[in-house]
Amino acid sequence: MRLINAQTMVLDEFFDDDLPKYVILSHTWGKDEILYHDMGKTPPSTKSGYTKITTTCRLALEMDIPYVWVDTCCIDKTSSAELTESINSMFDWYARSTVCVVWLSDFEPDTEFKDGIDKCLWVFRGWTLQELIAPSTIIFYDKSWTYRGTKSELSQELSEATLAARRKTTRVEDEAYCLLGIMEVNMPLIYGEKAMAFRRLQEEIIKRSNDITVFAWNPICTEPTHGRHSHCSLLAPSPANFLHSGSIVAFNLRRYNPEFLLTNKGIRREECNSQFQDA
Repeated sequence: MRLINAQTMVLDEFFDDDLPKYVILSHTWGKDEILYHDMGKTPPSTKSGYTKITTTCRLALEMDIPYVWVDTCCIDKTSSAELTESINSMFDWYARSTVCVVWLSDFEPDTEFKDGIDKCLWVFRGWTLQELIAPSTIIFYDKSWTYRGTKSELSQELSEATLAARRKTTRVEDEAYCLLGIMEVNMPLIYGEKAMAFRRLQEEIIKRSNDITVFAWNPICTEPTHGRHSHCSLLAPSPANFLHSGSIVAFNLRRYNPEFLLTNKGIRREECNSQFQDA
């Protein structure tokens, strides 16, 4: 894991056993970011993305934390192997951070948090969901880097921000890849597979759990292929299909959560039909 030395602005590499304390930045990407190959002894300060890095480093030093991690420049995205490892490790990196700093680049300073957070791009970006869930300590800053509060202080205002179904990614595959850590799944990244990535994610979830809420989504059926019957897959085509499933929970009883198996013909499971009466 590469970290930025908050004093020297130089990248240092660490491994699991010797990770120091670090501040991790959560943000939305702009057009002029500092990338891995831009980093050196004198990174280009002319790029607009440089300011968010130096400001995060300043905040880290004020908190007596020596290192900073920023996704734009701490990962060599030209290496497919490193990119795969990083995406599969991302949730853990955010969870292990000492502090997560969230910079809301489009949040106007004079706006109440409860009125402005739902309009921020950060709330609708797929990758920032794990960045909200994983860290234990999160501090929010607005467009002018003014302190707005912590995750615990703003929990009520942030309650709706945890919906994966309303979030978007630039690439279709990232709708699945950004959920790997949240779902405790590791799988190879295959850019170009498009919606198949989300199907593979669901298949990996099924291998690890018998929680039937993975099937609790609103189907979008295909055109009939024969006869009068339309059909659709048992697996959802997109996280958006779970938009109205947030209140669904599985019974905490084995008889209502039987084991099911993914086979070459589909999913095989036992059905349990029961009648329920109002108390």
